[in-house]
Amino acid sequence: FFFVLIMPDECHQSAGVEEAGYLSVLVLKARDLIPMDSNGLSDPYAVVTLGKTVCQTNVIGKTLHPSWKEEFTFTFERDMRFIEITVFDRDLTSSDFEGSVKIPLMELPANKRIRAWYPLGLRSSKDKLKGALGDVLIELYT
Repeated sequence: FFFVLIMPDECHQSAGVEEAGYLSVLVLKARDLIPMDSNGLSDPYAVVTLGKTVCQTNVIGKTLHPSWKEEFTFTFERDMRFIEITVFDRDLTSSDFEGSVKIPLMELPANKRIRAWYPLGLRSSKDKLKGALGDVLIELYT
């Protein structure tokens, strides 16, 4: 899996933007991730993608229940249909896919925070993971 990370100055971290045309995404935490490392744990981080903008949380070491509490603000265009949150396990030379969720944006209410747990799933039938992949707690605000 290959993706390009946007440099930090292009991936705005903020305390929230209340102006129309922006989407605030708070990546709070995950629970019940699958162990990917030989120690029975993972070193998870989340990648948030909206359109062509990609942002990443910090890596939380040795846990299946990471708490990130990181907020990103994206320029939000009305034709954008979903935001994708993908969780990876960081290894020394690569990262392993842990799960992904696409959250629909079409019905987001204006000026209201929506906080919910979203179950992680597979990206495609080619993914080799089986069973429950865990959940992520996300808060969205337009």
